[in-house]
Amino acid sequence: MKPLVLVLCLASMTGCASAPPTYSTQGVKAFNADQLLKDIDALGQTARNLNATTGTLHLSDRDTAYIRDFSISASAGILAYGQGAGTLAIVVTSYHNLQGQLSADAKANDKLRFVLGVVDAAIAQIKVN
Repeated sequence: MKPLVLVLCLASMTGCASAPPTYSTQGVKAFNADQLLKDIDALGQTARNLNATTGTLHLSDRDTAYIRDFSISASAGILAYGQGAGTLAIVVTSYHNLQGQLSADAKANDKLRFVLGVVDAAIAQIKVN
C-alpha cells in the first residue's frame, strides 16, 4: 500500500510542476531548472535532518556527506542549464552515481526514498520538455 501512495503522490506533484504552455522554450528550461534545484535542496535538507535523528530513520554521516556534496555541486550545473548555458547530463550522471553510492540502509529509508523519488520525477519532467 505504501508504494502505491508514494507513486500517487509523485504523480500528482509532477503534474503540478508542469510549466504553463505560454512560457518560451528558455522560460520552460528556467522553470524546470528552478523546480529541480528546489527538489535537490529538499534532498540535502532531508539528509541533514535524518542525520540528526536517532533510531531506524538515522542517516549515516557518510550517506549525508554524499548527498550534501551532490546537492552543492549540482547547483552550479542546474543554474547554468536554467540560463541556457549547458545541459543537465552531468547533473543526471552525478545523481545516478549518488544513488549507487548510498548504503543499503539509506536506500531502505522511507523518508529519503520519497525525496529521491521527487528528484527522479523532476528529472523525468525535464527530459520530457
